[in-house]
Amino acid sequence: MSENSSDNGAKPVKAGWLMKFLVGGLPFGLFIGVVVATLLYVRNEGTEGTATGEVTGVGYTRDMTVSSLQDRYEKFEYRVGRRNFQDADGIDGVANAAALVRGSLSRTNMGFSKVDRLDKMRGEREFSAFWVDVVGMRNPSEIIEIRVPYDQPVDERSDVRISSLSLAVALEVANAVTGTENRRTIRFAFVPDGFDGGPVAVAYDAIYQNRQLRVIAGFEVEKRDDLNPTTLSLADGSLDWSAVLEVAKALKADVLDAANR
Repeated sequence: MSENSSDNGAKPVKAGWLMKFLVGGLPFGLFIGVVVATLLYVRNEGTEGTATGEVTGVGYTRDMTVSSLQDRYEKFEYRVGRRNFQDADGIDGVANAAALVRGSLSRTNMGFSKVDRLDKMRGEREFSAFWVDVVGMRNPSEIIEIRVPYDQPVDERSDVRISSLSLAVALEVANAVTGTENRRTIRFAFVPDGFDGGPVAVAYDAIYQNRQLRVIAGFEVEKRDDLNPTTLSLADGSLDWSAVLEVAKALKADVLDAANR
């Protein structure tokens, strides 16, 4: 009798805590595991790079190529052609070069969200300066400026190819560093340099005073010692594009170093 009463009075084991863990705790643990695994995967991918560029300590840079440099050069040198302020044809060339610069910097081609411009009238013609910024993360008012005139030099001693060459290199570097994150702002500015373009250059320089911006370092691409069309030419007179690419890589390295020093 006592044995039966003992069996009837036994309490069943409660499994509520186990069900609560399975329903609530286990999914949460799985979620945390997935998050950690994803972060580790992204980190590994970032350090190994990708097929189209490399992830560096200052963000993502796109690859620069010989074919892209050559294509940019040929557009200015042959499609646009002569561009200076000496006559009507040359002035038309300046306008065409300006349009090509603006289009090259657009969101569609390079991903810059905004292409700033400054327009000045000279007689009946309007001339413009264009610039784009890779805005600095810590000191955005400190500017690393890469500046290139888009009209050709008229000095007979100058190799006019330097204009198209410097434009090609500057645009290629701009495209490469679009997605980088840097301490200071990197600015690519394209300003006409001839007599009629003078007012544009003066007005462009004034923005640094009006906006209290400071140029920490400036790169005048066409004046680089290593960007000399003569020394970069092969025996047949054509440009050695592998050597030009090395100049572009050196400029990119100099710019990123100045932006993060």
